Amino acid sequence: MSTNDEDQLSDAIINEFTAAGYTTDQIETILDRQHSLKHEPEGPTWIKVHRKYLLPDTLMAYRLPWDWDEVCASPASWRTDSN
Repeated sequence: MSTNDEDQLSDAIINEFTAAGYTTDQIETILDRQHSLKHEPEGPTWIKVHRKYLLPDTLMAYRLPWDWDEVCASPASWRTDSN
């Protein structure tokens, strides 16, 4: 969400909650809580795919990042970056 969209959303929330009878302090608390709940990904997210469903050649052809799964001992699976 862009900053302009976030500003419009905050303005809409303030107007809506003010009309509903909330105080400014209560609205600020709600907006602060909303801001603190935003989740920023810390790193790439990997998905596990069995090799019978996807060949490494396909991943390489589309230049998709992938790596063998170190956790699973089976050589039949690898992980791909889903970002």
